[in-house]
Amino acid sequence: MKNPLKNMSTEAKAGAALCLGAVVIFTSAFLLSSGSDQKISVSSNSISQTTSHTSTSSSTSTFTSSVTPIVDVMEEEIIRPYEGNPEVQRYFYNANDSQEIRLKSIVKEEGKTSLYTKSVGNDYAYNDGREFTVIASLSGTVIDKLSDPKFGNVLVVEHRSGVQMLYASLGEMNVNKGDEVKQGEKIATSGTSKYTEEFKSALHFEILKDGKNQNPEKCYSTAIKDL
Repeated sequence: MKNPLKNMSTEAKAGAALCLGAVVIFTSAFLLSSGSDQKISVSSNSISQTTSHTSTSSSTSTFTSSVTPIVDVMEEEIIRPYEGNPEVQRYFYNANDSQEIRLKSIVKEEGKTSLYTKSVGNDYAYNDGREFTVIASLSGTVIDKLSDPKFGNVLVVEHRSGVQMLYASLGEMNVNKGDEVKQGEKIATSGTSKYTEEFKSALHFEILKDGKNQNPEKCYSTAIKDL
């Protein structure tokens, strides 16, 4: 008679072998599956991280390249129309100014010994007559560029608000009619004209709002919206 314990042991062994084999197959499948998922996951994270890093870098780069503030031209403050420190040689006429200033605010008419007119702008020049740079007092569009018998070379720039700035007695003019200019941009050099010949190299400057001349010396540092 066969030993049942031996049979059971043999069957058990066979069963165990089958179970073990199943476990090995299952485990291998699991490991392969896990390894595959892990690889995809790591790969995904890597892409995600790279994309995120690239995005951050791109975002930083974009931010860095756009840090220049956008200036609203309606918020501009009127600046002096020149570089350096030329002095006022002729003032805008104001009846309330002192006699000394008023005497420097009238213009003798050419060829007429006793006829004077009121100055409607300012004339700037160095006492030694040296040349200086003329800049845009406000941003705007060059609406006129001409040579006038009395005022010499002339540029007229109109701000978006409608305020106009006239630059006359110019030397070299660096912009043309239709050009857009930025506040502070060089537009010309000082020059000579019959109107300013006594000052040698000079700038005649006017500010007009609604067609009326304003006193430039009282407009500097004033926001255009408050003019």
